[in-house]
Amino acid sequence: MGSSLSRRVLQTPTSNESESVLNKKWKSPSAYAEMLKPVNIRHFYKCMDQDCVFTHDDKHKFMKHLKNHNKLDEFRKGEKTWNLCPYCPRVIPDIQGYVSHLLKDHSNCKIQCQHCFHRSATHHDALAHLQEEHKKIKPKHSQSLTCLGRPKPKVTTPQRSLK
Repeated sequence: MGSSLSRRVLQTPTSNESESVLNKKWKSPSAYAEMLKPVNIRHFYKCMDQDCVFTHDDKHKFMKHLKNHNKLDEFRKGEKTWNLCPYCPRVIPDIQGYVSHLLKDHSNCKIQCQHCFHRSATHHDALAHLQEEHKKIKPKHSQSLTCLGRPKPKVTTPQRSLK
């Protein structure tokens, strides 16, 4: 297979054509399609092993999952693919470093594109991504982005009973 550098480039497509072709090289077409389903795409942690469809929001479950891949990779003596960041062109060699990278560099990105793994921190960046990367899709913005931030808790004031 190609060098790690060529794999990193695949994670950040620069045009619609490269997106449709290149995304499928680092994820199998069936795995990519499964991970784009609304129930999966919203999860923060995405396993990037070529044929794996594991996604989750729980850091500990994700780390446990990656440890299984790491054991398999050692057994198969194959090239790791689970350690490719789904959000930027980085490859992180160890599980703890990988999870730390995701939290440090991407946990503030709460707006998830529904057409690829891209996440944005601001609505402006998300719209720019849609316009640049998904021109051919002509998405309706309201259906193409999902805000994953938690709503602020509703503050209520206690009511005094009148006696």
